[in-house]
Amino acid sequence: MSQLFCKVGDLAVTVEAELPINLGNVVKIIGAVGYDKFSSYKKIFLWHVEVASDERPLTYEYPDGRIEQCATGRIPDYYLRPIRSDELEWFEEQSQDLPSPIDSRKEVDYV
Repeated sequence: MSQLFCKVGDLAVTVEAELPINLGNVVKIIGAVGYDKFSSYKKIFLWHVEVASDERPLTYEYPDGRIEQCATGRIPDYYLRPIRSDELEWFEEQSQDLPSPIDSRKEVDYV
């Protein structure tokens, strides 16, 4: 068995998904489900997660065509990458050297 990407308590982003609408969702890992069947996978490690924003629920499509949106659910570890505070600090340090975007708005006097 390979090492897991995430651990309980992590914030993570979905980097893979069966439904494109789930890509980029930020979730919090709240518990381990363990190895179980998921979609076409016979046995894959699953996390129990909750979404970080109610505006981006998890969307599941079932074999009967039914679609469900949830604030909590199961996601394979393979689909997630953790967002850790030390990595955020590194990114913020790197981005300080980047040029600021140019504001292309111009003030106009209306007559």
